[in-house]
Amino acid sequence: MIAALAGRLFYFFMPGGVLLLAAVLFGHSAEVVHWRPVTAKLLFLGVPAIGFLVCWRFNRFKPVFGILILFLAECALNSFYRGAGLHPELALPVRDAVAVLMPLNLAWLALSREKGLVNPAGLTRLLLIISQPPLIGALYLYRPELLSYLSKDFLSWNFAWQLPLAQPAIAAYILVLALLALNFSRKRGVIDAGFIWALLAGYLGLVVYTGLLSTICIMLGGLILVTSVIEAAHTMAFRDELTGLPGRRALDELLARLRGDYVVAMLDIDFFKKFNDRYGHDVGDQVLKMVATHIAGVKGGGRPFRYGGEEFTVVFPGNAIDEVAGHLERVREAVAEAGFTLRNSTRPKSPANGRKGRGRSKQSSRNRVGVAISIGAASRDERRQNPGQVLKKADQALYKAKKAGRNRVVV
Repeated sequence: MIAALAGRLFYFFMPGGVLLLAAVLFGHSAEVVHWRPVTAKLLFLGVPAIGFLVCWRFNRFKPVFGILILFLAECALNSFYRGAGLHPELALPVRDAVAVLMPLNLAWLALSREKGLVNPAGLTRLLLIISQPPLIGALYLYRPELLSYLSKDFLSWNFAWQLPLAQPAIAAYILVLALLALNFSRKRGVIDAGFIWALLAGYLGLVVYTGLLSTICIMLGGLILVTSVIEAAHTMAFRDELTGLPGRRALDELLARLRGDYVVAMLDIDFFKKFNDRYGHDVGDQVLKMVATHIAGVKGGGRPFRYGGEEFTVVFPGNAIDEVAGHLERVREAVAEAGFTLRNSTRPKSPANGRKGRGRSKQSSRNRVGVAISIGAASRDERRQNPGQVLKKADQALYKAKKAGRNRVVV
């Protein structure tokens, strides 16, 4: 449980959280003050260009639109709200409009589907974004009373003075942060986490920092979205999408780096083809995920992978065969004891009818079936120096476990 939680936290904080922390440290370090102008300029000019190229290469355009939103926000703030570009009559309306529209736009993008760029949906999305600055300008000129609502405080609270934002902007940030957190808890995608960190970076650039540090933080949000796209591509290449375990490529890389003693275990779901044929591939996928969850909890320093199909691999670097046999046995027992619960075909398809009938006849609507795995393990020795040879020996041990009756560990 603790290891799984640590893994999820690491997955959430990398790379967005680390980049944002680096920006905070950069902002509080007096030794790098002279680097602020060049850093701000590089981020302002480089992030949109690099972001478009990276997202185009991986066919991910939601982050491109997110970068565009941050870029337009920075242009507006730099032109009307900061320093030499300050326009007293426009400063607060522009700041309040940016403070409301930036989080709402990021939420809209994060919660929507990927629709590409060069198509009606993508071009409509682009038009909606680039039309917002002239729309705000038109409201300021012709209907300023509507724009004034963005700066009004509708409620009386004691801590409002601590945040230099109007209540509509505070409400927008709180709402969007909650929505993005809920979205990430459901999907747990790297890009979903990237939008959360981009939102926080934009908040720091708007509320906490001024001048060059404000520019750095806002455009850092765009850089976070770029790195999230790269991280997502890496995850797709090295992690199995169904089970969440590292995939075959990650296993090959680990085996190539192994030195000294280690153990390789091959695990296979018993009678999985018959199970799949009888209950369908959707149920088979659920079984794979259930088994993967138990394999991911293996102790003894084991590193689990999905080998392919219904096969999994666990590598124990720096271990001997007698040190890991007990850990593999506990994984086998956990899967056998867990089983899998099927829903009866007579279960109501309507959610409302399902809720009405819930609890009336649990035994008739559910059917528990047994799931078991066979495991074969082998260690590196004088005869088997090559990882491929150890893997082959583990596969042979797995075959022996199958031949001996399945649901057992052979080492």
